[in-house]
Amino acid sequence: MRAISLKDLKANVESVLDLAQRDRLVVLRRGKPSAMIVGIEAIAGIESYDAEDVALVRSADFWQMIEERRHSGRSSPLAEVRARLAKKWPKGASAKNGKRTSKRS
Repeated sequence: MRAISLKDLKANVESVLDLAQRDRLVVLRRGKPSAMIVGIEAIAGIESYDAEDVALVRSADFWQMIEERRHSGRSSPLAEVRARLAKKWPKGASAKNGKRTSKRS
């Protein structure tokens, strides 16, 4: 975890946001901790998060459901889930209608 002054944050927003992808940053106002910046990539070490992923990461209900599933014995290994999804929705197919969709450009 690193500390950065509010003055430095304002002067270097772009580079601070890049740094936040690798490390948590504490923003200091008048020398005292005021806020923390945590980059999306730093949350789970991946580069392709969307708004739904961010909402789920912050959801206590979601994590409670995950824990309940893990303890119930009804969970499946990730490799098994990926294999089932690959069969059901081939690469490029939409889960909604099964047709190929293009990614955002």
